[in-house]
Amino acid sequence: MKRFCLIVLLGCIFFTSSCNDGDVIDFEFDFEDTFRSCGESDILFFKTKEDPTETVTVAIDNFTIADIFESDETTIEREGNFTYRTYNRSNLPPDAELFCNNLPPANLNITLDESDAVVITITRTLVEDDNDGIPAEFENPDPNGDGDFSDAQDTDGDGIPDYLDADDDGDNVLTINENPDPDGDGDPSDAQNSDAILMNPDSIPDYLDSDDDGDGVLTRDEENDEQNENPLDDITNSVLGIADYLNENVANTVPAVAYREHSISQSYTVRLVVEEIDISFLSQDIFDFGTLTGPSQLSGTRPVTPDFP
Repeated sequence: MKRFCLIVLLGCIFFTSSCNDGDVIDFEFDFEDTFRSCGESDILFFKTKEDPTETVTVAIDNFTIADIFESDETTIEREGNFTYRTYNRSNLPPDAELFCNNLPPANLNITLDESDAVVITITRTLVEDDNDGIPAEFENPDPNGDGDFSDAQDTDGDGIPDYLDADDDGDNVLTINENPDPDGDGDPSDAQNSDAILMNPDSIPDYLDSDDDGDGVLTRDEENDEQNENPLDDITNSVLGIADYLNENVANTVPAVAYREHSISQSYTVRLVVEEIDISFLSQDIFDFGTLTGPSQLSGTRPVTPDFP
């Protein structure tokens, strides 16, 4: 929740009774950190508060939500208009929407309305995740600690770093299906290691092991029933019900011909900072407007299929 202070002249803004010159109070301007948007060709960002009824808005002409996500720049600067308003809530219905309606609420009574031309800085941040059950910090995304992820760990060498790779070892069994975190504490140090209890033990957990049962045949090449990039459904011994890639007694080789498609989730954070505000009762000229909620562009997925060697 973001806060900044207003200095309000008593009697000049909120009170009708008389007051002495120079009397001031500290008024806390208090809104949630998130804000919403509307507008098809001219965008309006807005934050509302119920008690007392207050709103702040940022309007930018000839600018849309799409412009934020289609820009090559992650930081965009625009000129716009900042407005602060207060309302007489007694004249409004409890569920009144003050913005983005074809008709404003009936008997809308604005008690204070001040605006100023401002500079708006919009910052777009992308976060991607492979949703493989392993926190990115355990997948060595920055080996040198220099903030450059271009040298991130890529166990299977498929061009997708482990922290974005849904199948870290390239065996066509998704990492999430290889029990990488049995106790669900976010630490994969206790990850399943199937061949550790078989005849050919190793110390490599299944999600990083290209031959999970240690039978000498790559997991991805144990597709004995159907070549569909999914060794999970290849079960030669139906009595045991164990997939061939986990059965050391089945070592048939059916070479894989492709990697399975990956789905990388994407989420964006859009943050606004308003600068150069010059309104009579504000004690500062910069306001962190918060983070955007609502637009469908804020989340999605990115499909990718690595080139098969």
